[in-house]
Amino acid sequence: MKAKEIYSMLIKGIPQNAGTCDGILMGDGEREVRRIATCHKLTFDVLSAASATGTDMILTHEPPFANGNSPAEDLTPDAEKARRIAESGIAVYRFHDNAHNFKPDLIHHGFIRATGLQIKQCTERISLGVCRYLLEEPVCVDDIAEKCRCSLGASHPRLVGVAGMKTDSVILALGGIGIAQIDLLRKPGNDFIITGEVNEVCYLEYVRDICRLYGEKAVLLLGHYTAEYRGMHSLADILRENGFDAFAIDSGEVWDHNCSD
Repeated sequence: MKAKEIYSMLIKGIPQNAGTCDGILMGDGEREVRRIATCHKLTFDVLSAASATGTDMILTHEPPFANGNSPAEDLTPDAEKARRIAESGIAVYRFHDNAHNFKPDLIHHGFIRATGLQIKQCTERISLGVCRYLLEEPVCVDDIAEKCRCSLGASHPRLVGVAGMKTDSVILALGGIGIAQIDLLRKPGNDFIITGEVNEVCYLEYVRDICRLYGEKAVLLLGHYTAEYRGMHSLADILRENGFDAFAIDSGEVWDHNCSD
């Protein structure tokens, strides 16, 4: 099957956002595909691993370049990565919005399955990649943080707010968020957010201010990769269930790398 046909199969039935960042980024959509790799971030190491294993197609959640989906001509690392992708002949597709528009959200599904969070129901889809879930029973956020640390290999989990509080719900805003998501904590019943990264000096300080005025609230930060990567494992599972030779390549948390060649 061709790369473009595999991509079309994956997004069939998923509502398509106007101006989506998803689609082919580099390579030939007409390429016949035998092996598919999924990843959170297409790094140099991920590209090398994919090339070494005969990969024909890569589905990456986040953009490959510092400039986003396209390399900036004045950024040498971007240009070099683009050169190596072109040299590999691999068809590279972005799979971000469609992953979050899966039902259920594919990134959340992978996270929940990996961490073993006991979810009773999804009570609200707030925005792309942001959903509120009701838990089976109240849980201490310290315990959730420890569960995430162990199950996801989170080296740097950080809690902001009231670490010892119990909650019966959680907002998953995996990846990176801004003030609009943090401000959800002002609403009654929105007590706990799990995310990957957020501005510290403005938005995390704002969490402390919210706690002063609205009671016990907390935000758990795991690192952008750590919060989302298991969702791309779930995508590889779906591809295998459909008969494709597919596997996930882990780029690793940016904080954990010794970036020597």
